Parts: sequence; structure tokens; C-alpha cells
Amino acid sequence: MLSTQVCSRTVSLRRALPRARFLAGGDVLAQSCSADWRTCREGDVFFALTTADDDGHEHARAAIKRGAAAVVVERLVAVDVPQ
Repeated sequence: MLSTQVCSRTVSLRRALPRARFLAGGDVLAQSCSADWRTCREGDVFFALTTADDDGHEHARAAIKRGAAAVVVERLVAVDVPQ
């Protein structure tokens, strides 16, 4: 089961993922993240995971509609938030 992870403070994605390439924006400060688009809340980071049963990239837009401020992806998706 995928769950939302909540921190007691904000986390800089640039600091947490120093080797990542950021597109469509600068740093993102987040308190929580989720790999389940249905549990995304305002300001979350959505991790678009590919599993044997599902491809999270297909749910990126739904996560953003629920409030995700950024998405962590394996391949580019057509969205207007940092990825």
C-alpha cells in the first residue's frame, strides 16, 4: 500500500535530490509527498511510480488537480508544475 509521508518541517527537493534535473520551475519546499494520486493534498509532491500494476505518470494531472505542487517523474509528462 502506498501512503503519504508527512514531515514536521518543510524539505527542499533540491537538497533532498541533489542529482535530479528540475524542469518547469525552481526549488520546491514540501511537507508531504505521495505516490497515490488519490491522497495528494495542497502543496504535496507526487511521485509518479511505475509498478507492475500501474503507471503513476498517467495520474500526474489528477494529483495536480488535488493540489500537488510538483511531480517526481521517470519521464516527462505534460504538466505545468515543476517536475
